[in-house]
Amino acid sequence: MLARSVEELRMRPKDSADFEVCTFVPGGEVERALRAIGIRTFTLSARGVWGLLRAPLVLARLIRQRGYDIVHAQLFPAEVLVALVSLFVRGPVYVLSKHNAWTRRTRPWHIALERFTTSRFARIVCNSRDVQRAVVGRVPMTAGRIAVVPNGLAAGDAATPAPQPTYDVIAVGNLRDNQKGIDILLRALALMPGRFRRAIVVGDGPARQGLELLCRELGLQDRVEFRGASRQVPELLADARLFVLSSRYEGMPNALLEAMAAGLPAVATAVGGVADIITDGDTGVIVPPEDPEGLARAKRLGRAARAHIQERFTVAAHLDGVLAVYRNALQQDARP
Repeated sequence: MLARSVEELRMRPKDSADFEVCTFVPGGEVERALRAIGIRTFTLSARGVWGLLRAPLVLARLIRQRGYDIVHAQLFPAEVLVALVSLFVRGPVYVLSKHNAWTRRTRPWHIALERFTTSRFARIVCNSRDVQRAVVGRVPMTAGRIAVVPNGLAAGDAATPAPQPTYDVIAVGNLRDNQKGIDILLRALALMPGRFRRAIVVGDGPARQGLELLCRELGLQDRVEFRGASRQVPELLADARLFVLSSRYEGMPNALLEAMAAGLPAVATAVGGVADIITDGDTGVIVPPEDPEGLARAKRLGRAARAHIQERFTVAAHLDGVLAVYRNALQQDARP
């Protein structure tokens, strides 16, 4: 999203702005992608205990040296770090992006931490109305600072659909924990043995081994392929008949946007911003979370999905929303 937004920005001379990116550790895929398109990057080298302890000081020095007008934190570790730095580095407007509701972080200290971090940001960008409701519900003081800016895709993100798709079902997502509900999908597939030939799960993480074991226990090992992480997601989507998002919680799932942009019928659980993307029965099917039977019963449809995504969920529209947040914050000289 970040790389796509910067590329879009370069095509708009009137919106010219200088973007620089700071990462926690060097050598990551995002850093490589940004450098490939000429974006200047810095790293905190925040490995190990000493690296983490130094990170606030390194970031504070970078902000002072570079003189940024806006410091925009993305994802939870950066949220905490930038909130700390904002206590002793005045000057920039601090902006936070919320990509997910904290459904797993419900202990009192979790809530106290989020109240502290979000209170330090002048503007908060939520990628769905569901995330907005979750943030305001836990930290009511943020209500007037929030803007909802949906994720978006670039025009070339979708590949041409295959005339004879290889896979009947595809699921895409990280497997670092049980968020994506791949275990629910596997149980749903086990309930419909005669209705699919091959399915593929694209993504990797610590939970993969346990999911592969469950796949064998359900007798699906010959028909479900675990591909692992892949850079050919558009091509794999184009080689499938149906996309399934079986998540237990979400913000605004990019995988669903990408699948619908590829023209795939989609079945998704009623979590996060899914209802912002899918009109149930029109551009896809929405089923309850934690419901393998519901997934198994859902019909395939979604011919209107591609046009719906191309019209509403574009990287250009996403960039418009983020730039509007920046301009508003700078005009009001917003401070936490």
